[in-house]
Amino acid sequence: MSSQDNAAAPGHTAGTTATAAPAATLPVGTDAADRSTGFEATTGGPEMKSGEVLLVQAYVAIWLLLFGYLALLWRRQRSLHLRLDAMDRVLDRATAAAQAGKAPPS
Repeated sequence: MSSQDNAAAPGHTAGTTATAAPAATLPVGTDAADRSTGFEATTGGPEMKSGEVLLVQAYVAIWLLLFGYLALLWRRQRSLHLRLDAMDRVLDRATAAAQAGKAPPS
């Protein structure tokens, strides 16, 4: 083995694998360890929204869905009450007719 075989290629360190990112894509003076532990905030961009705004929007959406569901349940309950009232009237008429048919003649 020659000394040139043991020397690391520019942009690579000894012992790295072929899956490491090429040196041209990394900013000067950074390596994978620096990038994985550092945080750099980005500014601008059309996709940026405040966390508070997103929280309020989520709560509004949840409340709207809840009120919509409750309105649906209220309409169904009202429909059931109307049907039960109609059935009560039919049963009252049937009971009255049966009582009139069984009543002794006067």
